[in-house]
This record gives sequence, structure tokens and C-alpha cells, in this order.
Amino acid sequence: MNKQKKAIIAIACTSGLSLIVWMICAVLYFSGPQRVVAASNPSRSEDSAAKVSHGSDATEAENAADSPQVSSDTSLKSQADSSGHSTETESVDHASALEHEGAGVPVDNKLDGRFPFTVFDKPVAAVTIDPTHHRILLSGIQANSLSMMGIDQIGLENPQIQSIDVDGTPEAVALKKWKDQMLYVVATTSPSRLVLIDSESMEVVRRVQLNSFVPERLWDHLDASSPVIVIGKNSEKFEFEFDSRRGFVRGVSNAVEFDIESMAVTRKSHGAVWDVTPSGRCLFTLENSPINIGPFPHQTETSPIEADSIGDRPLTNQIPTLVDDMVVFGQTLYRAQELSEPIGVMEFEVLSSMAGTTLLAGTIGQTFRVGTRHGTKTLFDIDLPEQWKVSSTRRSRYDSQTTFVMADSVSETFVLVSADRIAAFPLKEMGVKATADLALSAMIPTASVGELLSVPISGHSELKTLQLEKSPEGLTLQSNVLHWTPTIDQVGDHELEIRHTAGDESAVTRFAISVERSGLELPFEVTAMFDSPTGRHSLVVGRRINSERRWVPLAASVDLSTKKILASKQVVEGAKFLVGDRYVYRAYPGFEIFDRTTLEPINNQPGPQEFIVQPRTLTQWKKLESLLDDFGNNLQQIESELRQPSPEDGIGWKNPHWNWGSRQPSFGETGFGQIRNGVLYDRSTNKPRLLIWPAYTRNEIFGSSDNDGPGIGFWHPFPARVSHFKNNQLENATRQGAHVFAPELLKGAVEKGDVALISSTLDGEVASKLVVKRLKKHVGHNVPQRNYVYVSATADVVRVGYDGRLYFIDRKEFPPPTAPFHVIPTQTAFAAVSGQKITLKYTAEGAQRYALRIKENVKPIALRSDDGVFTFELEANISAMADSFVRSVASRRFPIEERRTALQKAIEASQIFFMQVVGREASGVALPIQVLVDAQREDLKTTGLVHDVLYEVPKELVVQALERDHEAFEELQRKASQKREQRGDR
Repeated sequence: MNKQKKAIIAIACTSGLSLIVWMICAVLYFSGPQRVVAASNPSRSEDSAAKVSHGSDATEAENAADSPQVSSDTSLKSQADSSGHSTETESVDHASALEHEGAGVPVDNKLDGRFPFTVFDKPVAAVTIDPTHHRILLSGIQANSLSMMGIDQIGLENPQIQSIDVDGTPEAVALKKWKDQMLYVVATTSPSRLVLIDSESMEVVRRVQLNSFVPERLWDHLDASSPVIVIGKNSEKFEFEFDSRRGFVRGVSNAVEFDIESMAVTRKSHGAVWDVTPSGRCLFTLENSPINIGPFPHQTETSPIEADSIGDRPLTNQIPTLVDDMVVFGQTLYRAQELSEPIGVMEFEVLSSMAGTTLLAGTIGQTFRVGTRHGTKTLFDIDLPEQWKVSSTRRSRYDSQTTFVMADSVSETFVLVSADRIAAFPLKEMGVKATADLALSAMIPTASVGELLSVPISGHSELKTLQLEKSPEGLTLQSNVLHWTPTIDQVGDHELEIRHTAGDESAVTRFAISVERSGLELPFEVTAMFDSPTGRHSLVVGRRINSERRWVPLAASVDLSTKKILASKQVVEGAKFLVGDRYVYRAYPGFEIFDRTTLEPINNQPGPQEFIVQPRTLTQWKKLESLLDDFGNNLQQIESELRQPSPEDGIGWKNPHWNWGSRQPSFGETGFGQIRNGVLYDRSTNKPRLLIWPAYTRNEIFGSSDNDGPGIGFWHPFPARVSHFKNNQLENATRQGAHVFAPELLKGAVEKGDVALISSTLDGEVASKLVVKRLKKHVGHNVPQRNYVYVSATADVVRVGYDGRLYFIDRKEFPPPTAPFHVIPTQTAFAAVSGQKITLKYTAEGAQRYALRIKENVKPIALRSDDGVFTFELEANISAMADSFVRSVASRRFPIEERRTALQKAIEASQIFFMQVVGREASGVALPIQVLVDAQREDLKTTGLVHDVLYEVPKELVVQALERDHEAFEELQRKASQKREQRGDR
């Protein structure tokens, strides 16, 4: 009852007016404006519902829509609710509202005489503005309905309140663009539903039941290309296990992605979502993580969450929100694109911004304020009456705000909603000018070398004149679009500054652009690479997660000259391969031949036998693959080729020092040539250079403690076989490649957020480092533990495999290092005979003195030389050497006949090896004697070389050693048997 009605009734009662006066009063009273429907009046609510949703078809349509399987074949417009929801117009009793404001408040429904307001019977639960139709969407003031009113209706005597029945308690409302439609999305409880309303026809076009959770908040999603909207829900704890890279994870989930096309939940959040931008970027936190802004944080095994973080800022009592392009912590503003530095601190809690302007609005205490982000100044403030119950806090951790501020840029009006009141604050009444926001926005992806980057520039206000202030070379701005094709020299981070000028005002926006190397995208995560001897082909092996969350091993055949994938197939777990020019050979488990271009097995296979397949020389590959052309007639020869290396590479000789044998020969390119069966070959002449060649260097006086200096580095010249001793700790350097023309170790590693290619010299010192890829910032428990980088190299190109990408690095950009101080790996004599002198000569650039030691001589040899030339006579302990050789051939526990056969084969193999290395037939059996030579510079830096000299032992002595060893073993067995009998053992 307003004041005018009460006054008329009071006058009639006190003056004793006639019945006619009483009748006039009654007519005036009951003909006055009606109040907004109150949800607390059940009969009034039911009557309202009956008016809005009429007809018996409504219930049937709703039941059909509530089915879990909702058809999405037709457009949303065609699925209008058959109930034909109507709208209801009601008015608000503003006089009654004014009565509650107290003394000093004008009676014209305006605050301070300038700002119109309206009072509802019930508090507003959620609100949003439709700027296209200048509507305010409200939930909570009418039971089971979405209420709507025009912005220009605020403060009128008879505001037109329209309502649409949503058949549930409306909890949240948001806008959703989808293709050519603007939809109102209403989340309801009792029951839990989503209701989609077409903004043009004002009709319900679809409903869906949400059985698994209770919706609490919706976010406006204005990206018309995406059918997804994010729903805040009742939070729940989750506990699930990621793959082996991430371990066991616990946390909380409070949001889901909902697809309005399929009407189904597509993903649930892994973490707490606080806010969502209209473009779909989320402000979220994960367990034990800072505030992040990025894509929807969902559980994933195949891709990490790449997001920007506000440093290590912990979550405080202030609730983070997104306002326009800013992240807001109460009064502190951060630009969403640059979270590391704050924009500034406002004098009030920022709740809204006016699109296209620098204006911000919010509250502090009982004061409503408007300010500008430029200088964070307050331009207008007004104290609100106590009855407005202004609060910028949330009801609970995930609930909507109880005080809302929104902006309509068309009418240049801020709208304040607090509890049961709504007020409009036009800029012209505040005396505030809507200064254009000249800040620019651009989603700039990481650029790739040699690939064109085109990025459109958008603005918060209408774009006027754009000009590049600072940019990398080659970047241009044409028709408000950035164009750039970066070069290899521009890999890294660059700054970009663009000035936006409109009239007399201008502003500069700064962007960051990152350039990375172009690479070959692979359909899996790299775990190994196998290259052909020519360096033109490679088999890249990896793995990926399938739909059942299991790792699937895959391989891709890559043409390295064209940088293209020829074929990709699933392979056997843990398979090892060798790659030729035409075929790929699986060496483990089992043996199988595949066509290199298709990765399909060839029709003819050698059979189910288990082969010991060796890495092979280029000559061997050509011979083997020519035999495969006529598979049937050449099967026996093919099997022979597969079983063992050809005689020209040496077979059968076993080195007791390093435990290499005919079944496991070592092959590969090194910095000084190719190693085959423990022999280093000269690349130009293909003749042996050194016999059994490991090397070591040390940087202090020989014999001093390893802890006093950088340590001893042993470098075995084989790809993927490198060890480094440091302070008595052995560190295996895995997944590296050795360049064929320089003494270096190539290794890939993840260091300080970068994928780096590292070149080390033979003494373990890092010679150069190249950043291959700068990793994006990942957040949460699903940060990938991909610390393995795979490297292979040829003379011209280094290939780096990381994650799902293969990078190619030209040798001109990453040249090999200079060889450190070392003894040149050349052996002047390979064989020694009893009673004859042998001369060995060594060269080390800059060496002042040399030392040679042989421990295995009858009398250990220790010699010194100034020129690196040593002449001496060996007196080897032949019996001990023969015994060692015999025991390495076959175990004592084998029958004597088997040991004799094995010894005969080993002797024949050693004779073939001797012929290859020395160039003549051996007079007996060639057994190795280890030689250690040291070279020292004037600065006392010492380097050394360990190699072997072949000592010819008469064959008869070796045979006798076998018989003697067998007799000794049998004697030991007899004595052991006698002792067991004496003890009574069985």
C-alpha cells in the first residue's frame, strides 16, 4: 500500500465521510498498480504459473525434453517448446519501496534525484544484460520463472516485467551465442535443468535434465563458433590416477563443460573454476597451484594444461574474477595477457567494466563508484541507503555475488543490483565521459620458422589508426592484421608495440611473440629414433594413449630429405629396429622385414628363427638388400648375412678387457671414424686405426684425487654408450648421438624450461648449447614429465625428437666443437711376437712428455718419452693369457667336447680378425695385451689412450690350456664329492 492510498483511507475514517466517500476510497484503492509477484505467496505463484504455461501439451513436451537422449539433428530454433510459453506484464509499487527508504529520499523513484531505481518483493538470485535487446534478465523475483525488463523501465511507475516459465527454481542465467542465435540459458534447481530460450521469439527451445549435479552458476559464452557453455556446479572431491608420468592425483571439481548441440556434459573440471571469459578462457586453480588463466582445466593424459599464472600468488580470501580483459582481486587489477605485473589498485572493489571504454564500476562499503583504469582514478561515487544491503562478497565459495554491477555500452548506463533493488546510473547523470579504451587484443600463437603468421588485431573500442612502434624485422601490419614469416635467426622471444590513435587520444599496447623452430609433427610422443647408414631415412618410435587409457607403441617411417612421414603403424612393445635404404628390420623381439615406405611386412620372411641381427656397414646393407630382390633363391645367403657380420668387419674375437664377443660386436660412427668389432677404422682408407679404443682425460696431475678437480671422463666412441665419472659418481648419458666428423657428444636435455641440444667434448666439458624449443608454462598435476630428448646426427643435420615433434638443425648453425687435448687415436703396430722388439708411436698436439705402461707383461713395463716413440720387447705371461682366453670361450661346466668345439671356432674367428687388422696370417692365436699411454702438456693437463696389442700365442699352448683347465675342474669336482661323502651328504 503506497502513501497516497493510506492518506485517502485515513481522511475518510477521521472525518466521518458518507458511504459515497467510502466507496470512492475503495475504488481508488483496488484500482491502483499491482505489485510484482512474490514467490512467498503460493496461491499467487500457482496462478502466475497457470497464466504463463497453459495447455495440456506443455507437460508432455517437458517430459519428452527431460529424456537423457535429446535429438540434436535439427537447429535449436526448430525445437521450440510446444507449450507456447506466454509472457505476463506486471507492475511494481514504487511508492511502497520509497516508503522503506527512510527520510531524505525523494519520492520520484530516484536516488539523489538523478538515478532511477526499482524495488522487488524478493532478492535477485542472478542477473545479466542482453545488450542486443537492452533487456535485463533476472532470476529469483518470480517463482519458477525468468523475469525480464528493459533498462529504460527502471524507475517507471509501471515497469513492464515479462516472465517465462522455466518450471524450476532459477539459480543462474547467462547468454549464449550459437551460430546465428542468441540464447538465454537458465540453470534451475528442483529439478536440476538447463533451459534454453530464444531471445527473439522468447520461447523455450530446449530443456535437459541434469541428474548428476546441481547447477549453481553460468557464464556468458559469446563465442558463436563453440557449442560449449561452462556451468558452475556443487563442488565435489575427485580422486583418480593419471598415467605413469603424473602419479596419483587428488583435488576438487566445481565446473563442467556442457555442449548445447548434443545436450550432454563433455568434460568436468580438474580443479576449481572461478570465472570464464566470453571467449571461453577460464580463471582456475588446481591443488597446490597459483591462479591460472587458460583453457578449461580438464583431466587429460595426452596434453597438459598450458596456462599463464599470476606468479606464485596463493589464493587469499579475495575471490578472483574476470572483468573484461582483466583479472581482478578485489581492488587489484591484472591484465589477463600479462599476469606477472598488476595494472594498478582501484579505490573500490571492481565488479564491471563498460565495453569499449576505460570505465570500471563497483562498490566499497555502502558506496557505488565509477572510475577509469587509466591511473586507477575514481570519477564518481554515491552513498547508498542502508536498506540496499550492498555486499561484494559471495554467499559461499562458489556462489554468485549478492551485489551485481553490469554495464550497457549502448545506453552508456551502469546497472546496480543489490538484494531486492535495481538502479540505473547513466553516465550523463554522473557527469562522466565514456573515454574510449584504446587497448588492443590479439591471440598471438607461437610462430614457426619459415611459416606465415597472420594474426588479426581487435580492440575494446572501434579500431581507428594502428601503427607499429616496435616490431621484429619482417613483421608488417596491413588492414589491422599482422603478417610475419620469421627466419631461423629470429628464434626466441620478441617484443611488439602497436599504437592505437583515435582523434587526439592514443595508447600503446605491448605484445610478446615467440618463435620456435619448424618441425615435423608426429602422431605420438617420441621414445626412440633409428637412422639408416646413409642418413636419409629414419624410423621414429613412440607411444600415445588410446581411448582405453592404455599406451600404444607406434612407429613412423620418415624421409629425412623431404621431412615427410611415409607411413605410421602400431608396433610391438619394446621393439628394436635397424633401418636400411629400402627395408626396416625388426631385430627384437623376433625378426621381421618391413617395406620402408609402407611399414607393411614383406611377403617372404626368413622364418621364425631367432637371429642375432647386428648394426651393419653401408656395404653390408647394399649387399643384403640386393639379395632380398630374389628372396627365394637367396634365402640361405640372406640368413647367413643376418646371423653375423661379414668377414671384412671381423668376427668371433672376444676381448677379455671389455667383454665384447662375436654375438655382441660394437658398431657405430664416432668422432674419429667408424668402430666395428672393437676396431677404429680410418674413414678415407677403411683401414684399422686403433685396436680397442676407449679414451680418458684428466685435468690435474696424474694420481691426484678425483675430488680435487673436475674428474675423469671416459668416452666410449659409440652412439648411445657414454659414461662420465664425476666425483666417483657414474652418470650415464643416454639418448645422444655422435657426429661423424668431430670428436663430440651430442645430448638433448630439458633445462630450465627449455629443450636444449648440448655439444660436449671428449673430456665432458660443454662446448655449446642451443635452445631447440622454449616450453610453455604448464600447471597442475598433469604437468608432463617429458625430460627425455632424443638426438641423432649426420654430417649435415642434427635431429632432435621431443614429445610429438621432430626438429632438424643445420650443422652450419650448430658446428661441432674443437677436439680437446687428446692422443690421436692411431696405432702404428698391431702385433707383437715373443723375442722381437715392437715400436709404438703416439701424437698429441701440444704434448711435452709421454708415458707408457703395460701391466700384463711378466715384468710390468713403465717407459717415458719426449717425442711419443716407444721401443720395447714384450715378455707376456703366455700361460695366464691362454687360461683367460680359454675360460672366456666356454664355461667349465660344459662337457669337454663342447668346449673343444667352441675353442676351435673362437681360434678360427680370431685368425680372420688378425688377417683383417694386421694384414697377414697369424702364426698362432692372437690374444690382446692392454697398453696405456699418457700425454702431458706444459700446464700439466694429462690425457691418455688405452688400446691393445695382439700377442701371438702358439695354438698348441691354447689347446693345452683347455685340457689343463678341464682336468683342474674335474679335480675340484672330485675333491668336492669326497668332502660331501665324508660329511654324509647325499
